[in-house]
Amino acid sequence: MKQPICLLSAALCLSALAPLSAAPAADSFLIVPGHSIGQTKLGLDGDRALTTLPTASDASMGGNVDEVWQSKNGQTLYIHTHRNDMNDPPKPGYTVTEIRVTSPSFHTADGLGPGSTLSAIQHRYPKGTLSTVSGNFYAVGTKGIVFEFAAAPKPGTRSIAVGIFAPGADVGLETAAQVKDLLKNAPVPVSTNGK
Repeated sequence: MKQPICLLSAALCLSALAPLSAAPAADSFLIVPGHSIGQTKLGLDGDRALTTLPTASDASMGGNVDEVWQSKNGQTLYIHTHRNDMNDPPKPGYTVTEIRVTSPSFHTADGLGPGSTLSAIQHRYPKGTLSTVSGNFYAVGTKGIVFEFAAAPKPGTRSIAVGIFAPGADVGLETAAQVKDLLKNAPVPVSTNGK
């Protein structure tokens, strides 16, 4: 079932991520490849992440749920989950399998994030794979991180998004176009901050 899109200030959307961790994070904007972006973590405890965030634009199919939040300046947070009752043995709730952000505020411990150049990314992750088949990605499957580019990247091209997934899992990051479609096909946008 489709729900309204959140049009939030960047601060509200990002601060909504804060309550997801039992221990305070040293950096609420930290990307930890294969583990977390901000306070949103990959894994079986997806219900907790989804209930602490505002209502999002979503699409669901066959137990998979795609949710996206958009700030007023156009930055997005995308989370892909699947129902745990699809697991063997079945468990209640959702598993977060993919997180994608476009805000340049998010970064890895060594400073990489949306806006980083392909050359800087390749310097840090020399064993990644460049793919232009179903998008323009530089993926490091063994680390669980992928960088998206608006077009086939050259060394100075800046990334437009960063996503994480479980290390060794198939890389299935939603492209900017797919996220845009999710937003476009959602019901009329609403503001949750009263503005």
